[in-house]
Amino acid sequence: MVIRKYGENSELFVNYYYLIFPISLGLTLYNVLEAYTWNLHKSIVTNFVKEVEWRFIITILIVLFIFRILPDFGWFVKGFSFSYLVIALTLLIYLLFTRKVHFTFSLSKVTRKFSKNIYRFCSFIFGANVIFAITQAFDTMVIASVLPDGLGKAAIYTLVQYFSSVVQAPQRGIIAASIPHLAQSWKDKKVDNIQRIYQRSSINLLIFSCVIFVLIAANFTDAIKTIPLNQDYLAGFIVFILLGITKIIDMGTGVNGQIIGTSRYWKFELTSGIILLLFMLPLNYFLTKKWILWHCTGRFNLYDHLQFLSGYCFFGKNQIVPLQLSQFTQYY
Repeated sequence: MVIRKYGENSELFVNYYYLIFPISLGLTLYNVLEAYTWNLHKSIVTNFVKEVEWRFIITILIVLFIFRILPDFGWFVKGFSFSYLVIALTLLIYLLFTRKVHFTFSLSKVTRKFSKNIYRFCSFIFGANVIFAITQAFDTMVIASVLPDGLGKAAIYTLVQYFSSVVQAPQRGIIAASIPHLAQSWKDKKVDNIQRIYQRSSINLLIFSCVIFVLIAANFTDAIKTIPLNQDYLAGFIVFILLGITKIIDMGTGVNGQIIGTSRYWKFELTSGIILLLFMLPLNYFLTKKWILWHCTGRFNLYDHLQFLSGYCFFGKNQIVPLQLSQFTQYY
């Protein structure tokens, strides 16, 4: 099926398809260890490994490729595919060295007692993560499979996604630091503390995202010409504007997904995600195929906006508001 869907427009993807498996394994292991480390209140370690070590590894690979130490592009791709396994191993070594992780092959009484609840909770969380992964990757998959020169257009779209993800960069650190405190606040029924975390994260992330968005938008064209890249990448400017707006909207709602996920309403994330996914998949496919590359971004905006509205209904019901006008004058 992979050869049939991608063989004509994205031949290079077919050649390196087998490398998806080490990437998937490395990401899975790292995400599991990352979530465990967050619960230990060691978010700084995970941020260092993901944001510094992983980028350092990729930088080394790029330098080796530029100076022809790596003989061809295939070696670079192989090195990239195993980079996630390296950072997962680094995090595992840290946990073992600090004696924060223990392996056992016997089931405890607590596990047996709550096994059904554990399996049900893990199933829902896994389903929500699968939906999130689909929404992040489906755009690129459709572009690569249905458009002429699909891999080239997917490269433009992917570069723009990287630029827009920079707008969202501060959110990753906030999420890692806030999850343990949100879970404890729900347990202690301290809604005021949740409201404080929600409002402060929202206002700070909104300001940072707007500043970063303006800086990237103002220098987008100059960056493409200076690097230099193929001038076809300039067509991605409109896509960046649309994707950047969705990131700003998401940042302006702070840690809303984490608040829902740590509450007793954790099923809401999966249920709303399934409903929105049913709208997103066909719209993405047909709009991309009919109006080519850039209209899939409009679909992406639709998904994020619907997700935002459904989340806002939840918080309005629980009287937790992300932003108030008084915040802009009280703290700044």
